[in-house]
Amino acid sequence: MKIGEFAKKHDVTVDTVRHYIYEGLLTPLRKNTQYDFSEIDDQVMDTILLLKSMNFKLEEMRGYLLFQSMCSGKALAYLGSFRKLFEEKLKENKRIIRENKTVTGTGIFGWKKRRRGKIAATIFRCMAECLSF
Repeated sequence: MKIGEFAKKHDVTVDTVRHYIYEGLLTPLRKNTQYDFSEIDDQVMDTILLLKSMNFKLEEMRGYLLFQSMCSGKALAYLGSFRKLFEEKLKENKRIIRENKTVTGTGIFGWKKRRRGKIAATIFRCMAECLSF
């Protein structure tokens, strides 16, 4: 499938798809000057959009997708170690919404900055556990 059709299917702009390709999150096949998206790319894009909806940063998404691609077979079952990461993100997002409700009365605007490195450390710990599985 071509880039325009792929973008429309996932309800994003062509520029967004190109940005994810540039960032290395999407890796479609390239035929001459055009990208050709597969079912695997569909699954990756669904994962990207899910992670984005959970307020993951690009580097966190990249780490998760890298971990997922490194693990296969029995190790995929070990992907459950990322459950802790998702639970931490959910807890953090709930805290941010609670704080914003207090400050703004709505909880929708005014996101506060969070500490960097915490999620990356979790990703690398999970990757190490996967590789020693």
